[in-house]
Amino acid sequence: MRPSLRHYIAVAFIFAATVPVIFLGLWLQRSATENEFLNVNEKHVVIARSLSASLGQYASDLTSTFPLFVQSAQEKSGALDLSPLATSLKIRGFTVFDGAREVYRINGSDGAAYALPPIFLAEIAVTPARETITFHQVMEDQAGRPTIFMSQRLGDGRIAIAAIGTEYFELLRAGIEFGARGHAAIVDQTGHLIAHPKPEWRLRDISQ
Repeated sequence: MRPSLRHYIAVAFIFAATVPVIFLGLWLQRSATENEFLNVNEKHVVIARSLSASLGQYASDLTSTFPLFVQSAQEKSGALDLSPLATSLKIRGFTVFDGAREVYRINGSDGAAYALPPIFLAEIAVTPARETITFHQVMEDQAGRPTIFMSQRLGDGRIAIAAIGTEYFELLRAGIEFGARGHAAIVDQTGHLIAHPKPEWRLRDISQ
């Protein structure tokens, strides 16, 4: 029995109603996927801005505190106990160096005497410290720990140096999650890793 005209009309109506629904469903799915990508990107931007603000504030606190240690060194006065401040800012040690030897030292956050690593002394010898406070590339200290050094050349030619631990950077990094397999990392101004979930990756140069 041949299909009647009524059957053809019914099929045509069904096709006309179904195709737009299918296209609409595909469009909604694509739009939802695009929105998810946009939301993820926006979240990443918010996280990056928040992290940048926290790091900027930390750098500002270190920079504003550094002159207090310099003043204490110049006055050679023990009246001002800076050890609590050093502990709160993760300062492992503060030293005034005259190019050949230490002439003043403040023990840092762990209370132990801090010795400058030869690799940093070699860098200072090749690149003299500036009169402005400078943050140097992250490197290992004598104990093999990632450390950021700050330096400033004083008016009498001596160099003030502070050793900063990376515990705060790790604390910030650990608080950031990107799903089940994502992670955050923090690098210094030269592209060397300060904080990374894999300890063996720290200090690596990822700038290239």
